[in-house]
Amino acid sequence: MKTILLVRHGHSSADDRLPDLERPLSAQGRRDVRRLGGLLRRLGLEPDLVVSSTARRALETAELAAAGYGFAGKIRAEPRLYEAEADGYLQVLRGLPARSRCVLLVGHNPAIPQAAAALLGCPPEGLRFVPAALACLEAPAGWAGLQPPCTLQWLVGPEIFGAFR
Repeated sequence: MKTILLVRHGHSSADDRLPDLERPLSAQGRRDVRRLGGLLRRLGLEPDLVVSSTARRALETAELAAAGYGFAGKIRAEPRLYEAEADGYLQVLRGLPARSRCVLLVGHNPAIPQAAAALLGCPPEGLRFVPAALACLEAPAGWAGLQPPCTLQWLVGPEIFGAFR
């Protein structure tokens, strides 16, 4: 059994002077993502691998969330996640090392809900991924054989994170 934690990056800055790839998290985004890390810690979820899009806001999301549960490893920056569609996210997941049991994958809208829907075998319209939303999926097979249907354990947004400090 593998655990997949899919995260849409936190709310980003609206600074139009910066290229999209370089936009950082906003103050709200940083606050939400720190709370997301606290939620992971309180739930006892400690991903052994963190993979993120190379966009600054996604990397900041990965770093802050990982720090919140005490991740000591190196975050894997994955350029394919920046502009990938759902299939690109699934390819990244299928290429993970077999020894990893739980991954935190940070990406973008609309690919994150589309990837979740593809793994669950359902339409993406039913999955609401606001900025900093976190979904926990259980996959019955290893990474290389990752196919639907996975099981959605839960999907939460930052409005719930404050209860888990």
